[in-house]
Amino acid sequence: MDRIYLDYIIILDFEAICVEDHLPKPKPQEIIEFPSILLDLKTQNIIDVYHFYVKPQIHSLLSDFCTKLTGITQPMVNGGIPLSDAINHHQDWLIKNGMFDNRTNSKIKNWAYLTCGNWDLGTCLPENCLYYGLNIPNFFNDWIDIKLLYESFYGRKTRGMKSMLEELHLPLLGNHHSGIDDCRNIANIVKTMLSSGCRFLLNQEHQIDPRFIREEDWICSYCNTHNFSLKEVCRKCAKPLDSTSIRAQAKLAVRPKPGDWLCAGCQQLNFSFRMDCFSCGKKKPDDSRILLNQNLLPGDWNCKKCGVINYAFRKHCFKCNSPLQ
Repeated sequence: MDRIYLDYIIILDFEAICVEDHLPKPKPQEIIEFPSILLDLKTQNIIDVYHFYVKPQIHSLLSDFCTKLTGITQPMVNGGIPLSDAINHHQDWLIKNGMFDNRTNSKIKNWAYLTCGNWDLGTCLPENCLYYGLNIPNFFNDWIDIKLLYESFYGRKTRGMKSMLEELHLPLLGNHHSGIDDCRNIANIVKTMLSSGCRFLLNQEHQIDPRFIREEDWICSYCNTHNFSLKEVCRKCAKPLDSTSIRAQAKLAVRPKPGDWLCAGCQQLNFSFRMDCFSCGKKKPDDSRILLNQNLLPGDWNCKKCGVINYAFRKHCFKCNSPLQ
């Protein structure tokens, strides 16, 4: 599949009913805030903002903990709208901004949602819609996890939004765990990444740095998503771990994708969208020999002297001429 660069992203960050960690989580964990920011990736301008508070139907009273954490008060949710209306209004907002055609039931432009983690669209919305008996519109099917993209782009692990802001020397705007404030902070992270050369692609799995993949992690056989070992169901499509799932290291750690490249300076494997090596900062090479233009096949080998990946037909390393051992 051809790689299509996104022109827009819609940053989304739900807030939901919550209680202290030592208490059982409410089921369902009802959405109480539904914010979105439409960002033009070319101009880095915010085009429009969508924001509604949602009135919970089951757990109608907010805990003091929830209000303190999110800044959302009881009068805010009492004056909110049902989730079904929030979804319908959101679709109208997409139509108004030229992102969705309700006649063809399809996207119009190259865009995707962007969330901080997969909980919002991979867990929270599906659980809420299942409980309320609502259909999930197909435009919610595609999203980018900013944490995974951040980790693959900068080559370092991140704990979450606040950690990313601190590492990029960006201020925290508003109240952390206010959905709309978090969307604005995530927008600033995205703008900084864009200015550093990061590209946002449609229908691309943003790969996880192999250093962060553990042997017991697994790949969903249905949607091809990486899952950490503690997950018993896929974080994106909710398909359970079964015998058809593939262990992550076997699939990801040694199989570059087309366009990925090896740094001539430090021999670090880099993903295709990077213009500079995430390890040493050296520019992407012009030497086509160093570009990985096809997936590795059985028999391809790493040079023990310089670390370069060589294809199976080579008996000597193309970079340092060391023999295959």
